[in-house]
Amino acid sequence: MHDDGSAPASIRSTFNRLKAWERRSLDAIDPRSPVGFSAIVAALRAASEQVPNLSAWLGKPPMPLTWIAEFLYRPLYFAGVGLSDQESGLWWLLAQRARNHARVGEAANALVCILLGRDNRPAFWRTRAFGIEPVLCDDWDAGWARLLELSDRSDKRKC
Repeated sequence: MHDDGSAPASIRSTFNRLKAWERRSLDAIDPRSPVGFSAIVAALRAASEQVPNLSAWLGKPPMPLTWIAEFLYRPLYFAGVGLSDQESGLWWLLAQRARNHARVGEAANALVCILLGRDNRPAFWRTRAFGIEPVLCDDWDAGWARLLELSDRSDKRKC
């Protein structure tokens, strides 16, 4: 109960710390420069070994590397979870992620897929809430294979 009760506040606090870092770092960049806004956003999504180079270049503290940063800047593939209504922390983060991708205007890592059985709330998932694309399957082995195929694909804009 203690862990679940403190999770939303912890998620919010970590998200705020990440966004504050992003604002400080991005404010130092002229979007018209060769290393413009798109390059910085791509670097924010880069693997952790590339982040210290970005931090040194900006003269700023390194990006707070947490699962929240991964959640915001990488493609997401949900499998084995239903994203129930009670998962308010994840839904809030999905909303923040959608806002962030809309503001940045880049779709390269905006993909969010969820593997579902065909009988799992099909009317709800057809709405594509927060940009979540359902990958419907009758056979879980085939569904997992489809997710693996999607994660290997270079064009990660559509499930």
